[in-house]
Amino acid sequence: MVGEAVGQVASSNNQAAEASLQTLAEAKRRKREPVVLRRRDNTPVINNPPENAPESQSPNPLRPPVDNAPVENNVPRPPQ
Repeated sequence: MVGEAVGQVASSNNQAAEASLQTLAEAKRRKREPVVLRRRDNTPVINNPPENAPESQSPNPLRPPVDNAPVENNVPRPPQ
């Protein structure tokens, strides 16, 4: 590589890196292992919901009217 053009060296380096990555990817595909979600410390994530978490939210959350119509106010007014 001494005396070669920078573009040629970069190209050959890129081709070698791509070949290496493709080989690793094919090896992983051949294993047919299930995908495991891992944390940053490389421990697997176990998909159990925490016990103190709410099970689900209300199915119909309150939403403002779409057409900007006035909303009925059910709060009692003080006598005037």
